[in-house]
Amino acid sequence: MNLAIFDIDGTLTRTTHVDDLSLAAGFGKFLGVNLPRVDWFEFGTSTDQGLCIEACRRHLGRAPSDAEIAAARESFLQELRSRIEADRSLCEPVPGAREIFEHLRRAGWALGVASGAWEQSARTKLKFAGVEIGSMPATFSHALPDGRPALREEIVGGTISKLLNGSSRDGTRIVYIGDGVWDARAARALGIGFVGLRHDGVHEHLRAEGAGEILNDFRAPEAVIEALSRAVSPLRAGEPSPQPAM
Repeated sequence: MNLAIFDIDGTLTRTTHVDDLSLAAGFGKFLGVNLPRVDWFEFGTSTDQGLCIEACRRHLGRAPSDAEIAAARESFLQELRSRIEADRSLCEPVPGAREIFEHLRRAGWALGVASGAWEQSARTKLKFAGVEIGSMPATFSHALPDGRPALREEIVGGTISKLLNGSSRDGTRIVYIGDGVWDARAARALGIGFVGLRHDGVHEHLRAEGAGEILNDFRAPEAVIEALSRAVSPLRAGEPSPQPAM
């Protein structure tokens, strides 16, 4: 069995810019502070839930309550919808994203989605971009039972579990497709294959994380399938050579 799991922002949708602006504006309004932008590297987290908690700790001096997280999320969602409705060019599909799923299914790949975005915002961006995931197994940013925000690799692992549905992982090729260093790191932590997407033409950050397969977009289905078939777990320079991810 072959499993292909997709990130959303920067991978299926060109929404990284509007997402960052909306997070900053939405969280800023909730917190009563000026957040001109969100730098994911500065915050050290790669999920909406984690970013919200870290922003509250910085500006409130404590972790937020569940009600406060819900309020911050709603403030962000209002900003996101307002910006996209005002300018649809802020939420476009990565070329070929609308068609690639059917090509992969025909080639024998089972598909899923794993995103560090909250589900409401992820589905909003997919809807405006016209990328239909339907009932595809999906996992989004969320809190674990102990209140800790799920890590990126735990989110991807959640979708893997849904796709396997109790079956053994043995003999299964699993590949995660993403545009961020955190996507490559999640694939490495899970020991699965990784295919990178160039973000605004830039790919050096993915190479530095050990990504061997990097695509510009999904307009050439055969090239995408070949990349997925070759993909290995990303390893940094000096680490042992990877074996084909199964």
